[in-house]
Formats: sequence, structure tokens, C-alpha cells
Amino acid sequence: MQFCIGGCCTRAGAREAYEALLESLKEAGALGKVSVVPVDCVDMCSDAPVLRQLPDRKWARRVSPAWAARLGRDLAKDRRAR
Repeated sequence: MQFCIGGCCTRAGAREAYEALLESLKEAGALGKVSVVPVDCVDMCSDAPVLRQLPDRKWARRVSPAWAARLGRDLAKDRRAR
């Protein structure tokens, strides 16, 4: 997963959402099984903050800390089921 922490995303709350995602993965024991990489500007400033889930390349726009935490928990459940 790529999480934009470029200027516009950071001003829109990306760092808080990024930290919420990491914390939820850590709490669920999935940090490391799910890779989250901070990236510089992805040129989607009007939708900031954004993240891209790989390998399907799905974009999430206007990511809030609460949504990011929920995503982390959901991804952790998916990884345990495999």
C-alpha cells in the first residue's frame, strides 16, 4: 500500500491517517504482513489525503484517520484468514 504524505496530503491530515493505519495494523499483529509505504506527491491534491492499495491499484480518497484505522483492521482480518 502506498500512502501519500506529500504537501497537500499532509495539510489535509495524511500524517494522522497514516499513523492511524499503522497503529491499527500493529494492534492486530499485521504490521509487516501488510506493507505501508509513505510516498511523495501523487498529484491528486484535490482528493487529499490519498492512498493506493496494491496490487489492484485501487485508490482511496479523502482518507480520514478513522477510515484508515478501520482499513487496517479489515486488512489484518484478511491476512489472518489466509
